[in-house]
Amino acid sequence: MNTTEIKILLEKYYEGRTNLEEECQMKAYLLSPKADPQFAAEARMFGHLAKAKQETLPTAVKEKILHRLQHTTVLPYYRTRQFWYYATGIAATLLILFTIAISFYQQPAGKDSLAGTNYTRAEAQAAVLQTQQALAYVGTKFTQGTKPLKELDKLQNTQVRMQKLGKLHRNVKTINHNMDKASESLKEVEKLSKFKIVVN
Repeated sequence: MNTTEIKILLEKYYEGRTNLEEECQMKAYLLSPKADPQFAAEARMFGHLAKAKQETLPTAVKEKILHRLQHTTVLPYYRTRQFWYYATGIAATLLILFTIAISFYQQPAGKDSLAGTNYTRAEAQAAVLQTQQALAYVGTKFTQGTKPLKELDKLQNTQVRMQKLGKLHRNVKTINHNMDKASESLKEVEKLSKFKIVVN
């Protein structure tokens, strides 16, 4: 294989478009002693990857990891966040229903009874009002507490931008390779233009 074919295969490899046969050819060339020195960095990378495939974990460590993985249930972050939204919504609904039930519960003598103690209607309404104020306070604190979670969406947007920057870097690298190739071709043309072909 020549250097141009290897450059093309490397570009395809970094973009994830190579098939298994092309990768095997490229790795075989890069790991061979005949490889061009300009591909030394790639050769080292593929050499490290080949060594990493041959390394094995001790059996005890492997068993511990497998045991942990089998006995650990990991919920994705968005599911746990969603669970807490639902759980707090259900709890708030139950509290509101409880306060409504207390406000409509009436004793025939105009007094309300709770846990064996008789309260006047005004006391019961004051308790309902205090409960509503407490729930409103808890609701505002919950809303304030969930605001930082919205900042995590910004992190996700940043991750997408970083991936785009990675693609841009690969494209710039491709352009640099092509420019090097073009400059080499120009040098060859300049060398050829210095020679005169004499025809008898």
